[in-house]
Amino acid sequence: MKKTVVSVGCALAAVLAMSVGITAPANAQGKSLTLCWAAWDPANALVELGKDFTAKTGIEMKYEFVPWTSYADRFVNELNSHGTLCDLIIGDSQWIGGSAENGHYVKLNDFFAKEHLSMDDFMPATVLAYSEWPKHTPNYWALPAMADAVGWTYLKTPLVYQTGPKTSAKSGWSCSI
Repeated sequence: MKKTVVSVGCALAAVLAMSVGITAPANAQGKSLTLCWAAWDPANALVELGKDFTAKTGIEMKYEFVPWTSYADRFVNELNSHGTLCDLIIGDSQWIGGSAENGHYVKLNDFFAKEHLSMDDFMPATVLAYSEWPKHTPNYWALPAMADAVGWTYLKTPLVYQTGPKTSAKSGWSCSI
């Protein structure tokens, strides 16, 4: 049986939905969702948030975390084989296009509209890089789960123009180059 997974950070959508008061109907009790991701500290934080989600919805959260060294191989194989392990996956940003085009990921626009979630609440650079497919369209396949490159999006001018210790007037940070 083919299973389509909810993509990159939709686990965060569930947590976000929970935080704004969205609750599942009573008939959701007894169901479970499996979240797949890499084994590291941010995944452990999702386990803690998942406890709150389960308490509010009655939906049990299960987890499949694998070491980073096996992460891509394990979950790309899961997607390509139409596996049934993952209900939610925090995939790599490079997977969005192929996973959307091949029916592995669920388009989230209707869910966002129904639950009054707006991509305007996220930094535009992260939405473009981690959520949209095709790029520069309002088609969302994921929530930005981790903006690991965002620090560079706001650094439009150099903090230090000369060598030596300086303090940036903009940031107040002390810099030494």
